[in-house]
Amino acid sequence: MEFVATCLEFSSLCWLPRRAYKVDARRCAELVDGLLYAKELRVDHDAVARAALTANRAGLDFADAIIAELGRAAGCDHPDTFDQRAARDGAMHLLSPRHQPDS
Repeated sequence: MEFVATCLEFSSLCWLPRRAYKVDARRCAELVDGLLYAKELRVDHDAVARAALTANRAGLDFADAIIAELGRAAGCDHPDTFDQRAARDGAMHLLSPRHQPDS
C-alpha cells in the first residue's frame, strides 16, 4: 500500500513538534529524511521536499523552506514574505506592510 502526502503536510511534520514539543531542528530533519526514503510514502513534489530539507539543514525553518521551494518550482525566483525570520537568510524577499507591488 502506498500513501501520498503533500509538501504542505510535510511542513507540519516539523512545525508542530518544534513549536509544541520543543523538538530540535536536527531531529525534525531526520524525521523528514526518513519519510522521504520510505517506500510506502510518496510526496507530491518530492524534489521540492528534498530541496527544502537541504535548506533546513542550512538553517532555514523547514516550513519556510517548503514555501520558498514551492514558489521557485512555480517559477518565482525570489518568493516574497512578511516573515522576517524567513527572509533573514535570503531565501525569500521581505515585504514591508506598506509594500506596494509594482504596477
